Amino acid sequence: MIINTQIVTNKSLTWLFALYFVRNSFIMMSEKEIKLQKAWMLVCLIEKYYETDGTNSCVHIITDDHNYGKGYTQHCLEYAIEQKDYWGEHIARLLLEFNEEEQEQIVERSWEIYEQMFS
Repeated sequence: MIINTQIVTNKSLTWLFALYFVRNSFIMMSEKEIKLQKAWMLVCLIEKYYETDGTNSCVHIITDDHNYGKGYTQHCLEYAIEQKDYWGEHIARLLLEFNEEEQEQIVERSWEIYEQMFS
């Protein structure tokens, strides 16, 4: 049963990534717009991740403990790879593309990203 849940979870994440890249492959966007899209995707991924018991993962070091920056994120990525945490790995890889202030905004002030995306 757990294996089936993991497969469904990974398929859901794969579809989310597929939709994101297909959508953006047809639109010419500035770097700022692409970064905003990635930030929004991260907000959604983190939300879904916690619905699947993300509190027992390395991502909580960033999201719950508010430890931002490349060092914490790199540690999270390495741990996720070691634990075969598919979602955690991809979240950490995406977070590495953002600086400390941007990571804080994604985690603590996601409504600002939402407003920028949909205003």
